[in-house]
Amino acid sequence: MRERIGTLEKVSYGLGDFSNNGMFTFISAYMMYFCTDVAHLEMTWVSVLLMVGSLVNAIISPVIGILIDKTDTRLGSCRPITIAGMTPVAVSLALTFCVPEDMRFASVVIFILYLIFNISYSLQNVSYSSLLNVLTDDNRDRISLNLFKNIGANLGGIFVTMTTIFMVRKFGGAEAGGFGRTAVLYAILFFGCMLMCVCNTRERVMISRSKLPKQSIISVIRDDRPWQIICAVQFITMTCFAVRNQGSIYFTKYFLGDEQLNSVLLTINSLVCLAMAFILPWIEKQIGLRQVVLYGNICNLTAVLLTYLAGNKRILVILLHVMSSIGWAMATGMIFVIISQTIDFAEYRTGFRPQGIFISLLMFFVKVGNGLAGVICAQILKMGGYAAGRSQSIQSLRAIRFLFLGLPAIFFILVIILMMGYHLDREYPEIQRSLQKKHAMQKGTDK
Repeated sequence: MRERIGTLEKVSYGLGDFSNNGMFTFISAYMMYFCTDVAHLEMTWVSVLLMVGSLVNAIISPVIGILIDKTDTRLGSCRPITIAGMTPVAVSLALTFCVPEDMRFASVVIFILYLIFNISYSLQNVSYSSLLNVLTDDNRDRISLNLFKNIGANLGGIFVTMTTIFMVRKFGGAEAGGFGRTAVLYAILFFGCMLMCVCNTRERVMISRSKLPKQSIISVIRDDRPWQIICAVQFITMTCFAVRNQGSIYFTKYFLGDEQLNSVLLTINSLVCLAMAFILPWIEKQIGLRQVVLYGNICNLTAVLLTYLAGNKRILVILLHVMSSIGWAMATGMIFVIISQTIDFAEYRTGFRPQGIFISLLMFFVKVGNGLAGVICAQILKMGGYAAGRSQSIQSLRAIRFLFLGLPAIFFILVIILMMGYHLDREYPEIQRSLQKKHAMQKGTDK
């Protein structure tokens, strides 16, 4: 009889992404703003900081993936790596925002702390992202766990977007260390949530430790077209996410004329994604995973194009952002279930389950995209003549608008084209049945 996954384990698993997405949202939404408008670092230096940090994060991800595939302890293969990253990521998150503007070599200190954050976040995030594949091999259970993952991730985003500006001001304002005190509280909370995750989850799917027979990992990657497509989709999607997040505060502050609307837009996105998390399993049953992602991106594209036409009409922008958030929830809410299927496909074809390296390479491209987003944002603002804290020129406002709306529209079009070529969902039921028989036989042999 297949072992049931209890509510405590599902909730604890969701708390892991509350931690991960809370940190990611805080960094992606406020790191660039903190550097330009609080720490007053030069724009070129900020773009270098964001790019190098993401590149280091990206480069180390495949190493972590290999480490996961080679790790075999009583805790499993993923959770020990998560534990190794938990403390340094929390400490570096807190300290990065505690560096005072007038500190000697402040830019260098921020640079070093940001690198430490990226390395340790990779340890925690790559291993957590691989965890779904080994908690269960049942697709329905994965979708159920994914529901809790989405709930946790969106609650983490909601918490950060709703509280950051309020807490920064409550703790003395940006110049008086408000960002630093806020980051310290976030670090403590997110550490506790990830601790709950690793303590209350259990890895059940056996990982093959054998070498690939007559094949290299390169050939497995080369021949797994579904994974290649999803890898490209996730690269583009998360680059778009970083661009919109970083552009949001500039768009609301300078184009819409109200900085507080940034928290409103970010919170709307998280609230809608949270509500959609409960509906997505039903939608997936009706139309399938591929169509969920495809239609979500079409919805997103429509929303940003209409927002472009809406100008600075705030109410209309907010309403269209709700529409965009629905599309975003559909486009991203099931992506890790799909990734698990592409890993199953690789095991079905080769007998080798490359979950660590597949997830880590996916993270590699995502993090390159995040770093690229920082450079893109900084360069677009620079070319537009952006001046921090001042009244912006028409050219600068156009650059800000393109950053938040025009460039994401291009990204959504690319993802739509890619998803039209994804067809693994048609043959997956047979793949799942075959692998479940194999895993049941392996468990019986081990007993």
